This record gives sequence, structure tokens and C-alpha cells, in this order.
Amino acid sequence: MTPGRKRDYSPVPWSQYFESMEDVEVESDSGKDTFRIYKSGSEGPVLLLLHGGGHSALSWAVFTAAIINRIQCRIVALDLRGHGETKVRNPEDLSAETMSRYVTP
Repeated sequence: MTPGRKRDYSPVPWSQYFESMEDVEVESDSGKDTFRIYKSGSEGPVLLLLHGGGHSALSWAVFTAAIINRIQCRIVALDLRGHGETKVRNPEDLSAETMSRYVTP
């Protein structure tokens, strides 16, 4: 790095990696929760991408851009409760039972 030159740490827009973004409302015991999802691709198998603790759906951005150019598939990456842009009534409830309720049929 050149001395005196500052690095740019501003966020890169989601649209550089995903084709669409939407907020999905889900009915829960305490009312409506809103989950942010990012999607790419329109044909082929669906890859549902779940992030680890402390991350968000955007953790999958670089992977999504790489895989969508290599195989025909659909990507769905979602912000789990208490992470990213998801809005829930009880964000501190990160129990396995509660977390899995939103990603299982």
C-alpha cells in the first residue's frame, strides 16, 4: 500500500453478486417476521445457502457469483433471524429449534 493512501472499506452492493433481493414475511407466534433473501439463477437445482453465526446471506456473495457462472442452478441465500437485514420480534432467540423452524418445511 502506498504511504498516505487510504483503503476504501465501503460495502460493495449486493447487486454485484446476486440478481435480486426481496423481503419475505413469515407468520410467527408473535406476529410477522421479515426475512431478507438474495437470489440468482432461474433454472436447475436450488442451492439454499445458510450462513454461520455472526455472518449474513451476503457471506455467500463471492461463492454465488462464481458458481452461477459454472453450473446452471438457482441460488437462494437468506439472512437468518438476528442476522443481516432480517427483522424479527424476538431477535435474541437463537435456539436451534427456533432457527430451524424457518428453513425446514
